[in-house]
Amino acid sequence: MSESSIQASSRSTHFVLKNIVLAVTSFLLSLIVAESLFRYLIYLREGRSLYEIQTEPPENYFETDNFSNLITISTDADRIYELHPNMKVRFLGARVTTDSNGFRFSTPHISNGNSQKTIVGIGDSLMFGWRVEEGSDYLSLLKRKLDKKYSANKWQVINTAVPGYNTPLEVATLKAKALSLNPEIVILGFVHSNDFELPYFVRTPTPYFSFCRIFLAEHIKYLSGITTPHTSLYHPVSQSAEVKAQGFLKFQSALDELSQLSHKHSFRVLVYIHEKTSLESLAEFQKRNFEIVYAWPKIQRKMSKMGITKYTGSNLTISSTDPHPSPLGHQIAARLLMKHLENVERLRG
Repeated sequence: MSESSIQASSRSTHFVLKNIVLAVTSFLLSLIVAESLFRYLIYLREGRSLYEIQTEPPENYFETDNFSNLITISTDADRIYELHPNMKVRFLGARVTTDSNGFRFSTPHISNGNSQKTIVGIGDSLMFGWRVEEGSDYLSLLKRKLDKKYSANKWQVINTAVPGYNTPLEVATLKAKALSLNPEIVILGFVHSNDFELPYFVRTPTPYFSFCRIFLAEHIKYLSGITTPHTSLYHPVSQSAEVKAQGFLKFQSALDELSQLSHKHSFRVLVYIHEKTSLESLAEFQKRNFEIVYAWPKIQRKMSKMGITKYTGSNLTISSTDPHPSPLGHQIAARLLMKHLENVERLRG
């Protein structure tokens, strides 16, 4: 091979290598730009602060699929957010009405009297009745059962549940808004999957400058439908609220406080557990002498009788992607609670 051929071949190889380097460099720069862009897009999507939430309730009969339209910042930092009071809206297709305390209700609350018995429910979206029509949540159904069978008493069943709440926030709600109702029974709705974590709709700041996550890949998965964005609101008030609101120790502390309140204010604590939970969680309730209605074993038996092999997506849940109880699921819950209350034999007092 001649010298000129070698030089030509060398120039050709150099040209090819140069183009490869330029292509790789351009590709890497494009990824960096895209990654930066997607981090900014995620910041815009997730970065809404609780401070931006409207302070006035939505107009009557307003229809929305956005939970942030239903809430406002709580004056109590421990509860972070709460439902708007005096609200009449349709949320995710279901009618939602709240009273002056921001409690969901289907019938007006009545004033205290000698023959009145008050039950207060503290919980999250399951007790609230997520995507369930007004009056079809299990506390409303329980009230109707009590009114029908024990009409000598005036039954007040108050649903203080707020979607996304965990046990510390639920106990804080009881202290702030419901102890004045002098409850005889407090029903704690427990959900194992989120009662040890931050409130579901509250998140800690996303580490936008972290190199431990690839936001571009996350965004591609979101666009392709592999994952869905977490519907959340950044709560930037203080670290103290965050620390108070999450963790198993905080859960235990909230149960201790609930137990102390029950002795001080002379009410019974009844824990309703709709979904599967751990023996460790059950032990926490048992050692504080809380009454327990554990629905999951009964639900499994019912599924077996109905030939249901998968819970989520059955007629016991809202849909194949939403495991919240359907109206039928709430009927089961109300029936189990009613049976328990009758078995305790304190209803005729």
